Order: sequence, then structure tokens, then C-alpha cells
Amino acid sequence: MKFNHAVKDSTVRAAIASGKIKIGDTAADIVDAVTSAGQSGSSFTVANEIDPRVANDEYVTIAVKAGVEGTSAVAGDITVSGVDANSITDIVGTPLGAVATADLAETDKAAPVVVYGYTGSATTMFVRFSEPIGVAPGYNWPNLAGGINGTGLTVNSAAAVSDYPAYIRLGIAAVADNYTTNDMEIAGGLVADAAGNTNGQQSNIPVKDRFVSGATNPYVNVAGQLEDVEFGFDQVNNDTALGIAAYYIGFLPANQNYRGVYNALDNVSGDTYEQRLETLISDGKVKKVEMTPSDDGVATAIGTSLTKTVDGNALETDVQYVPFVLTLDTEDNAYCFSGAKTVIVSSGN
Repeated sequence: MKFNHAVKDSTVRAAIASGKIKIGDTAADIVDAVTSAGQSGSSFTVANEIDPRVANDEYVTIAVKAGVEGTSAVAGDITVSGVDANSITDIVGTPLGAVATADLAETDKAAPVVVYGYTGSATTMFVRFSEPIGVAPGYNWPNLAGGINGTGLTVNSAAAVSDYPAYIRLGIAAVADNYTTNDMEIAGGLVADAAGNTNGQQSNIPVKDRFVSGATNPYVNVAGQLEDVEFGFDQVNNDTALGIAAYYIGFLPANQNYRGVYNALDNVSGDTYEQRLETLISDGKVKKVEMTPSDDGVATAIGTSLTKTVDGNALETDVQYVPFVLTLDTEDNAYCFSGAKTVIVSSGN
């Protein structure tokens, strides 16, 4: 950030601590070492070429903590809330007023990075980037496959995921269940964001195994309300082997599949999927069903606590939805089954 004249670093730190400054929809929570009153070491590794890192000047470098994922479509949009006791001030104490979305012309110089990969089926893997991406100059989607590899991983094809533009879908040679190695690598310069920033080379990318063979089978009673959803693994006692202790149920809009569930998980805060699911539960988007590993079945009413689809729209009477069941294993890998057909539900039943 560059101001029109010098600002007092201590007030920048107070503004950060109070959540006044946001990058996209996420509150900035760390600042550069100089602004942080001489704390040793850098708070982040990305270089800011315009900031000389001098105390109480017109330049400030801010960031969010690694691993924090925002939901804003304009991830680099900087906003500042109105004047209060925690406002940024200049050297003589004049406070900075509110900064709205349209007040600044931000320059995007941040390259897209891979957040993680996950298996979507026995022969499909998805790679999630930090922002929407397209192919870099000189590449097309199919020849990206040659730049992504890992131990025991053979990538045969690559394609864009049009409904989730921050993802690449990879066609892979069949891999065993529980592919949880963290050694996926991607070459630099394969993809670019809307501003033309290309990705850098990355290694040790975490890969989550979200695929366990199974199926859901929704049933509808004569009144048109959801009566039952059955699901199961094709491996014997797979729930015991995976350490599954609870199931999470909910509904997707009629035109979506299981990727919509992962998208909802990615767009709420939390260090683990379990924490993120708790947020969705409190929002009325998911219902948790406790169980004992190796149970052969569990029955539960949807109840009044499940009032919305996983993407936040109110459940309505006589509307079609897709049921889903999601589970977590002991390593916080998430597995999701979604219904092969839509069902009609009535809210609160």
C-alpha cells in the first residue's frame, strides 16, 4: 500500500489488529517487520518491490496468514472501514477515512499458487489454485499434463473446470485408495491469472484423497418429501479402516454435484475440515450425524436445524435438490457422495 504521505506505523498495527483492513473479504492480520515495531524476521516471504521497509514512511506491506482462503471474486481488492479509535493516521494524527471497493486502483502482481490437490475418482484428480486461472502463453489445457507429476502419479490429461475456474481436472492412471502423499509437483509458467501473472514452480503440494468408491440412493415417499438416503462403501468395513466417526448430510441445488460441497468447504474459515463443517452446521447448511465406526446404518430426521442448501439458499417446499453425504477420516480427509438424481424435500422434514 502506498499513501499520499507518511503514516504512523503504530496506527497501522492497531488497524490490522482490529480488522479494519481487508484484502478481498479477508481481514489482513500481519504487516511487514518494520511496521511491526521492529519485530525480528519477516512476517512473509513475498517481496514487495516498491516498499523500502523504512519506519513511518508512506509505504506499508500487509498480508493475510498462509493458508487463509477468501471468498471474494476480487481477491486483491483493499478496503478500510471508517474512522474510529483504531484508524490509520499520519504523523500529526489525522485519521484515514473509509476506503471502499471503488476508491483504489489495485495492481495485481500476485501469481497464482496451488493450494492443494485431491482425488475425485479412481482416475481423476483436481488441482485447486488460489485464484481463477487460464493457460499461460504457449500452452493449452492438454499439454499442461506434462508439467504436473508426483511419486506414483501418472497424469494423462488436463482440462479446465469451467464451473470452478480455480481448478484443473487431471486424468490420471488409476491410483489406490488413500492417495495422501504430499509430493505433487507443478512446473512454473503453466497457468496465469487475469492480470497475466504466471505460476511458479511448486513441490511438496498436499494431496487429499477424497475418493472412496460408494454410492447414494435417494428415496422419495408419496408425499414428495425426502424419506431416506442410503449410501455405502464398496469395501468391507471401510468406515472402520478410515476411522470415520460421523457423517454430515445436506443438500445441493439440483444442477450441482459433489464439487459444490467442496467449494462450500473452501469458502469458510477454519484450519481443518472439521472446523469448517462446524461453521456450516451453525449456519444451518449441514447436519451432523454421530455414529460408531463399523455401524451398518444410522437413521436421523433432517430436523429444523438443516434449513439451507450447502451454498446458503433456504430450503423450499416442492423444489428439487441433490442430497449429499460427507465423511471425515482421522487425517481430516473429506469424502463426499452426492445423489445420482434429484429429490423433492420440504423444509424442516
